[in-house]
Amino acid sequence: MFCHVLKHKWVLLISMLINMGIGLVMPITTIYIHTVLGKPLSVAGTTLLFFSGASMVGNVIGGRLFDRWSHKGPVIVGQTVASLSLLIIGLSPTWPLYPIVLVFYGLGIGTAFASFNGLVAILQADEPLMFNYSFLAANVGMAVGSLSAGVLFAISIHLTFLVPGILFGLAVLIDIFKLEDGNAQVVKESTNNVVSKPIDGALRSIVLIAFAFFVIWIGYSQWNTNLSTYMTSHGATVAEYSALFTLNAVILVLIQPFGNRILPRIFPRKKYQVIFGTVVFACSFLMIIHQPRYINFVMGMLLLTFGEMIVMPTIPAWLNEFATPDNRGTIQSISSLAGGFGRAVGPLLGSLIIEATSYPAMFLWLCAADIVGAGLLILAVDKQPNGK
Repeated sequence: MFCHVLKHKWVLLISMLINMGIGLVMPITTIYIHTVLGKPLSVAGTTLLFFSGASMVGNVIGGRLFDRWSHKGPVIVGQTVASLSLLIIGLSPTWPLYPIVLVFYGLGIGTAFASFNGLVAILQADEPLMFNYSFLAANVGMAVGSLSAGVLFAISIHLTFLVPGILFGLAVLIDIFKLEDGNAQVVKESTNNVVSKPIDGALRSIVLIAFAFFVIWIGYSQWNTNLSTYMTSHGATVAEYSALFTLNAVILVLIQPFGNRILPRIFPRKKYQVIFGTVVFACSFLMIIHQPRYINFVMGMLLLTFGEMIVMPTIPAWLNEFATPDNRGTIQSISSLAGGFGRAVGPLLGSLIIEATSYPAMFLWLCAADIVGAGLLILAVDKQPNGK
């Protein structure tokens, strides 16, 4: 493992830096708009909706540019836009400049993520677990960023945005001086034999995988949004709620390396691994339907974390089986789009279900949706043995 990590250390460092930057910004966005700028929660939600929309547009742009222009070019462009946006906000975190620039930040990271995933997909030919390593590096960055966000926010709102802007800038420098399009092209040529002709059922499989990912993110987004109100209404403090995500990050960092080795041995095909992980996601909601005690939330988060570890790095790797050297970036943008759409509509959909019924009813609906998504994945195909 360590040899492969060292071989692709610059790619993994970029993954860690950009996710550290995201981890610093996103946890305080709603708090800053509502508490500091004094805007209603509906305004904060609308701002995040536009941010998510811009990110999805960036996903499409990044995937297309990756296939038609350059491998590292759109990564550099996207990260540069994100860096400049954060630096502008850091220098002048005022209204209405903040939401406007935040949209450009979303566009930048969307472009960078889709093209970066395309690069990781190419490297998968050299290292089958490349998505897993990238996912691990991303979670290390996200954990450090999330834990540091509150500290920086307490010190200075300017630092809260300037520091991630600098991190994105460092990622751009690594892109320019350490990532080579020529090296990627060599690896790209070696992948020509991965998909030499269309796989039967490829389109159906891509649609089903994207739908399942969309459903998973609808449920996952509830933990980041509506669950905070549910927990605090049942006696949990904000600190206890935040501790769940610290637990999530720590477990992912500690367990993921072992999961990389064990899961391919347990599940002979990627399809079975994603189906099992989706069912685990569903079970996380069963833990909190009728027993809203803190220990139940902890158990639910543990199941959510294990589901995340099983599913999140596997879906882009599975989609990569249907890609050719000419559409690899576009294929990877599909998972980013599906996840982004789920994150965008999830909080609103969850709140509508809660207002029409109740929290337990929402949990039951989300559990059922995950089960349906897992069931539909049975109809999908996969080409390569897991871990290959």
